[in-house]
Amino acid sequence: MVQYKILGPGIQPASQTPAQTELRIHGTGEVLAVPVVTSTKVVELKELLAMKLGILTNELEFLNRVGGYWRKQMDHEEVSRKVCVKGIKSFKPQRAEYEHPFLIIGAGHIGLRHGLYLLQHEHPNFVIVDRRDKVGGTSWISQANKTSKLQTELGTYHLQYDEMNPVPKDMSTWPTRDELLEHFAKVSADYGLTPYIQLQTNVKAISVIGTSSDSGPLGEVSLEMTRNYTGVLPPEPTGKGLKQMTVSCVFMYPGNLSFPRQHEYKGEDVFGGMIEYAMFDTIDYDVAVRGKSVMIAGHGAFGVENIRTCCEYSSGQIYMVCRRKNLACPRVCSWFVNQSDPPVPAPLFIESMEPAYNMIGFDPWTYHSVISNSARTNAHIAQKSRFGIGDVYFLAVSMGKCEVIVDDVKRLSEGRVHLESGRELSVQTILKVFGFVGDNEVDRLMKIKSMYGFWPDRDNRRFTASEYPGVHASNFGGTSLSPGAIVFAQDATHMMWFPKDWRRVVNSEQLPVNTRDESISRPAYVIDAKTSLPLAFILPALCPALGEMQASLGIMKKQKQLACHPLERFLEECAAEWDEYGRKWKAEDPSLKDPPSYPYTLAKVKEREEEQQRREERQRDEEAAAERRRIQPRAPENKMVHAPVAAAAAESHDAYSDDDIDDDFEVVDLDTLDVEDFVIVREDFISDSDGGEELLRGSGTKQIKASGFLFGQQRMAERVIRMHRWDGRSWASEKDAQCQAETTAGVPIQQLSRLRLATFNILADCFPWPVLLAIDSEKRFAALAEEIARLDADVLLLNEVTSNSLGVLLASEYVRRCYYVSELPSGVNGTFAGPHGCVMFSKIPLQSCYALKVEAMKRPAIFGRLLIADRQIAVCSLHTVAFQNPRNKAVRAAQISQVVTFAQQQGLNGFFVAGDLNLHYTCEDGVVLANGLLDAWAETHFCESGDRNPGFTFDAEVNSMIPRYIPGEVRKMRLDRIFASEGCCLVPSKPCELWATSAVDAPRDIFLSDHYGLVQDLRLDPKGWQSDAAVRRQLETKATAPLEEHPVSNLSFCMALASHTVWLALRILGLR
Repeated sequence: MVQYKILGPGIQPASQTPAQTELRIHGTGEVLAVPVVTSTKVVELKELLAMKLGILTNELEFLNRVGGYWRKQMDHEEVSRKVCVKGIKSFKPQRAEYEHPFLIIGAGHIGLRHGLYLLQHEHPNFVIVDRRDKVGGTSWISQANKTSKLQTELGTYHLQYDEMNPVPKDMSTWPTRDELLEHFAKVSADYGLTPYIQLQTNVKAISVIGTSSDSGPLGEVSLEMTRNYTGVLPPEPTGKGLKQMTVSCVFMYPGNLSFPRQHEYKGEDVFGGMIEYAMFDTIDYDVAVRGKSVMIAGHGAFGVENIRTCCEYSSGQIYMVCRRKNLACPRVCSWFVNQSDPPVPAPLFIESMEPAYNMIGFDPWTYHSVISNSARTNAHIAQKSRFGIGDVYFLAVSMGKCEVIVDDVKRLSEGRVHLESGRELSVQTILKVFGFVGDNEVDRLMKIKSMYGFWPDRDNRRFTASEYPGVHASNFGGTSLSPGAIVFAQDATHMMWFPKDWRRVVNSEQLPVNTRDESISRPAYVIDAKTSLPLAFILPALCPALGEMQASLGIMKKQKQLACHPLERFLEECAAEWDEYGRKWKAEDPSLKDPPSYPYTLAKVKEREEEQQRREERQRDEEAAAERRRIQPRAPENKMVHAPVAAAAAESHDAYSDDDIDDDFEVVDLDTLDVEDFVIVREDFISDSDGGEELLRGSGTKQIKASGFLFGQQRMAERVIRMHRWDGRSWASEKDAQCQAETTAGVPIQQLSRLRLATFNILADCFPWPVLLAIDSEKRFAALAEEIARLDADVLLLNEVTSNSLGVLLASEYVRRCYYVSELPSGVNGTFAGPHGCVMFSKIPLQSCYALKVEAMKRPAIFGRLLIADRQIAVCSLHTVAFQNPRNKAVRAAQISQVVTFAQQQGLNGFFVAGDLNLHYTCEDGVVLANGLLDAWAETHFCESGDRNPGFTFDAEVNSMIPRYIPGEVRKMRLDRIFASEGCCLVPSKPCELWATSAVDAPRDIFLSDHYGLVQDLRLDPKGWQSDAAVRRQLETKATAPLEEHPVSNLSFCMALASHTVWLALRILGLR
C-alpha cells in the first residue's frame, strides 16, 4: 500500500481574523481607521505610517489604555484596537511650503503636463515660460512638417493623460502635427493652464544659492521678452529689457532633439542636387523630393519618418544608406506594448515584429542591437536610436520603393553617390538624418556640473528631463511619451514638497551620475536609455511614497490604450492606410511590385495578446502568493526537506560534470511554504515506478511554492542564512560569536574605503576514484589554505566546496583569525544542496546573507551585503551550469540574469557577481551587455591602455593537471569572472589578476585546481565605475560570434582515453 507523509510549516499559524484598529493622534484628535488582522504587530503599522509620511519608525510611539493608565506598546506586540499615536501632527504627509513660485521652462508636452499636475494637486504658485509664440514644444513646432503624424497612438499620447481624465475621443489614432498643436492649446485653455503660461519669454540666466531646498529659494532668474524664435537660430529680443524673478525651483524640459548631428561628405560642392539635414521643418519637400530619386543617410527614427515624408510627396526611388540597420517598430507592435501590463519581454516583442520583417526578408533577431540566447527565449535590445514606428517603412521596402543599403558613402560626384563597396547611386536629393546632439546652453543655464539622476548637482530645486535617446531594455512597457511625462512631474514635484525624502535619496548615493561627454558632444543633462534604466526602479524603492503613486501607472496605461484603440478597430485602420498607400504608389509607378496584404491579422495579434495575458495572470498569482507569505508567520528555524533520490544515482556521479542540472531533485524550504500548501512526498518514491516522479513535480498535488521574485516563468527563492566566526573554541553563529572583527589589514572596518575581492573554483573532491587519483585533493587543499593566507582577500568567494575541503580550510589558523564564513562542514546552512556548493569568506561583518535558489540548479548562490564607508555593497558567489552546448548556454544566461535582477532590487551602491560562470562560448560575453554589467578583467585589460592579456582561468595547455583528469582536453577559456554593476561606487585600483596559478607538485602535474582564481583590488570612488567604450565595442563584437564547436572529436577523445588509461596504471603503481 502506498504511504504518504505530509510535510508542513510545523507550527500553528497566527490568527488572520479581520479586525480594525483606530489610530488617534495625541493632541489633535485626528483619527485613522486601519483594517488589520488579529496578529498584526505594532511595527507593521509603524512601518506603514513611516512610509506614508516619510519619517522613521523610531519617531513614532503607540500607546494603549490599560485601566486608568496609558501604556507604551512594544514593536513586537499585537496592535491594540484603539491606539494613541505620538510623534506626528497629521496622518497626511505635510508638504513643505514655499513663498516663491516654481518655474517650469518649456511649454512642450512635458512642461504642460507638469503644470496640469500642479493645478490638479492644488499648487497654483508656478509659472511656465517658453521662447515660442504658442505651446507645443520643439518637436511639433520646429521639427514636424505639415504631413507629420504621431508615430505612437493617441491613447498614450495626449496632454490630459492621468487617472482623473478620460481619453480624447475627437481625434484620430495618429493625429497630424496641426491636430496636436491644436490639442495642446485647447487642453491648456480648458483646464485653466493658459493663465500660467508666459510665451515669447526667454530665460537668460539663473542664479543658484545654496545646495538644496534646505538652503532656501533657488535664486533669481532673468527673463527676456523675445520674438521670431524658430528653434534653429537664437531668439530675437524685443528690446524691453530683463525682468527679475525669485523662484523656489526650476523644472526644465528642453528636449533631446536640439541640433542635428552634422557630417559632410567629400564632393558635396560638385553634387549639384539638394543636400539637407532633414530634421527641421525648413525643407520645401515639393522641390526637394517630388518625382526625384532620394538618398536618406541614416537608419534611425527620423530616417524611418523621412521615408514616409518622401512617399507623401510622391518621390521617386528611395535609397536608405546606413552603416548598420536599427530596429524599426511596426504599428501593431507599438500598440501591443502600449496596452501591456506588465511590460512585454524582449523575446515576445521581437516575435511580434516578425510578420513585418519576414515580409521584407530581414530577420530582426540578427540585428546588431539584439542580444539573445540561441533558443531566443531571452533577449536584450540596445541601440543608440529610438524605434522608428510605422508601417510605411515595411511597405516601401516590400514594394521596392525603398531599398535599404548597409554601406558607407565614400564620396559624391555630380548626381551620383559612390559607396565604399563600389556601388554607385544616381540620386537628385540627399537627406541627412544622423541623429541629434544636445544643447550645451542647458548645462550653462542650469549650472550643471554633473547630474544625479534628473537633478543637477544633487539639488532638488533644479530638475531637467527629456526623452532618452536610444533603447536599452529587456522588457518593454511603452513607446510613447505621456506615461513618462507624468512620472517626471511626480518625481520633480515630490522632492520639493517632501525634502526629507530627497535627503534620503541623496544620502543613499544610489542614483546614476551623468557628466558631460566631449567625445560624443553630449551635454550632462542628456541621459541615455542605459543610464536612465535604473531610475525607474531605484527612485520608487528609495521613496515608497513615489512607489505607491506610480504602482498603478501600468494598469492605467493599459486601460487608456484599450479604451482609445480597441484591437479590431485599430487593425482595420492600419490595414486601410496600408492599402491606401499601396494603391497610391502603384498608380504613381507601375514598375513597383504589387502591394502585399497587411502582415497582421486579428488571429495573429490575439495569439500574442493571449500569451501576454497568461504572463499577466502568472504575475498576479505570484503577487497574491507573495502577499500570503508576507502575512504568514515564519517557522522558528530553517529546515530543509529533500525529495528522496536513489543512492545509486548519487554514487554514479559523472566524473566530468558538475551535476548541475536540477532535473530530478527539489529542495523545499518550509519557511517559504504557504500555510494551505503542503508537499506530499511518497515514501516509496524510489521503488514505485507508477508516477512517483510526476507526483513530486506536482501532478495530482499543488506545485511547490517558494518566496522570492519571478524571472520569466521561473521563481528564485531567497533564504536568510547566518555567518559563522571562530570564537576560540568553535565556529559560532554570528549572533553568538564573542570575537568580532574590528579591523581588516589594520584599517578599522568603519574607515574602510577599499576592498580586495577574490573568487576561485577549488575543484571538488567528490569524483570517482580515477579522477581523485589524478587530482590529489588532500595535497591541494592543504596548499590552498596557505595560498589563501598569502592572498589576504577581504572577501573570498569559493566554488565547488565540499564538507571535506571546507573542514581543511576552516582548520587554518589564518582563516579562523580573519574570516566570517557562510557554511560549516556540517552543512548547518543547507548550502551544500548537492555534491558541493558555494561558500563566502569575509573579513567584514555582513549586514545580511542569503542563499539564492536559482533556475535549474541545486546549489544556491551566496549573496551577502556589507558596508564600505557607509556604502551598501553586495557580493554574490555564483557557480552556473557547465558544458559547452546551446541548452546550457541559455540556462547560464537565465541564472546570471536572475541573480543580477535580485541584486538590482536591493537598493545598493554597487554589487559584484563572481565565480565559475562557465562561459564557454565567445558570444556569452553578451551577458555582460544584456545585464548592464562590467567585466573586471575586460575593463582592466581590454581597454585602450590595457595589456590585452586574455585572462584564461581554464587553460589546458598551461595547467597540466587538466588533461590528466579530462582526457584530450585542450581548451583555453575565461570561465571565471568578476562582474560589477555599472556605476558601482568601488572602482579598480589596479588591473584584475590571476591567483592560485602555481603547481603544488609539478612532477606529478598537481595544481591547486583545474581553474585559476581572480582577484580585483578596489577603491571607493564617488564617480562610480563606468564602462570603457573600447571594451564595450569588443564585447559587442564578441556577443555576435557564432557558437564554437567543441575542439575534441570523438576519435581524438578515444585516443586520449587510451593514453590516459596507461597513465592511470602508472600512477597507481607510483610511477607517475
